[in-house]
Amino acid sequence: MTFQRWLDMMVGLGFASNYQTCEELIKVYSHQKRHFHNHKHISACLNHLHVVRDQVGDRNSMALAFWFHDAIHHSFKSDNKRKSADWAKRFMQANGANDTRLRQVEQLIMATCPNAQTVTADSQIFSDINMAILGAKAQLYDIYEIYVRKEYGLIPECIYRQKRKTVLQRFLKRARIYNSDYFHEKLERQAQENLRRTLLKLNSDLF
Repeated sequence: MTFQRWLDMMVGLGFASNYQTCEELIKVYSHQKRHFHNHKHISACLNHLHVVRDQVGDRNSMALAFWFHDAIHHSFKSDNKRKSADWAKRFMQANGANDTRLRQVEQLIMATCPNAQTVTADSQIFSDINMAILGAKAQLYDIYEIYVRKEYGLIPECIYRQKRKTVLQRFLKRARIYNSDYFHEKLERQAQENLRRTLLKLNSDLF
């Protein structure tokens, strides 16, 4: 997350620089309690987006959705995505965005909710990028699991393990973890291995 990246996006969207909003977003993503859902996660998403930019219908709208999609993140709240999407919507309305763009960005952000339906090609790619960490190399994935645990540090270990197992098992029950062909071919096998290995740990005393 850099101001130059933000400024390039603002130019692409036809908006003013909105430097203050950029600062606000960087500030919230840099909070000390954000161990994974932080500025590094957003930067990683934007890097993935750059790689597949030619497969995306509106890359500037998708980039904006990534900047906002975890802007509101409270471990014990279930409306984080809704509030993040609402912030993005208010920002776009203040900058004169049309209804099509408003809907696009909102749909992309909400596509990262649990059990959300990704009905468009862009929403599939957006969701896949958001979950790209699942298919990272084993060492990096294991660090991700540590960071997720820290974000839910107030939850007792036995409860956390059960809830985390439910989340990971839900991914494994899908016909495929990644919807888009690019990420399916690139990350699917490693993601399957990572999830199964972590579930074994969660069922043992090794976690």
